[in-house]
Amino acid sequence: VSQFNSDQWVIFNKQQRSYYRVNYDRYNWQALSLTLSSDNFNKIHVMNRAQLIDDSFALVVAGYLDDYETAYDILKYLTREDDFFPWYSANRYISPLITVFGFKDQTLQKFIRILSEKYYHKYKLDASEKIPVDLLPERYGRALAIQLSCESLGEECLSDTFALVHHFAMHDRKIPAGLEASVLCGGFRGDGKQDELVAVWRKMSLTSDPAFKSILIGSLGCSDNEQFLKDYLESSLGSSASQVNYTTAQ
Repeated sequence: VSQFNSDQWVIFNKQQRSYYRVNYDRYNWQALSLTLSSDNFNKIHVMNRAQLIDDSFALVVAGYLDDYETAYDILKYLTREDDFFPWYSANRYISPLITVFGFKDQTLQKFIRILSEKYYHKYKLDASEKIPVDLLPERYGRALAIQLSCESLGEECLSDTFALVHHFAMHDRKIPAGLEASVLCGGFRGDGKQDELVAVWRKMSLTSDPAFKSILIGSLGCSDNEQFLKDYLESSLGSSASQVNYTTAQ
């Protein structure tokens, strides 16, 4: 492999047909990274693009790669990617970063926001248009795109999801099945939104569907409204405050 030109590369375990990981020498990793970062990235099959993300991070964690630089060089190509499978693979390693550092880390926010911009644009929902009925793969892809973009404070995602939440809260327009958690959580991020928060709280209190109630409870906790969160926490802990008191916009 070391005798290849910089634009030559080789991949084993084509389309991940077998259950094993593949490591390469640094020249091949670099050639793969350069190809992924070019307009020719789709010359590498989508399943192998997912494999390269998964293998590179797993090999670093296991000590078979010296540092994270190789893995992050592979990951950076996601600015070009809008297929679910590489993103699903990447999220397995992005999620622990979020757990450790949280989305208050502005560097991490910016990194994920930039990576996910194209991916979000493929799946974004417009409240003014008819909401599509997704098949299962598209539903998973859309939920992940919304989650990553909104959690990293992508302005377009926050605006789009709030529009959907407003229609749900005030006009009882349904959010597509499977997207409720990601849309509601994204829509409630940021200050204000008191009227929508209280309306959804009431829906949560009245619903007899335990699964939907659980989604609404979790989504209400995504709010940045301090007074609402105080009332929400007191009620969740079973205090004397049996319902949210913050019922009007300030």
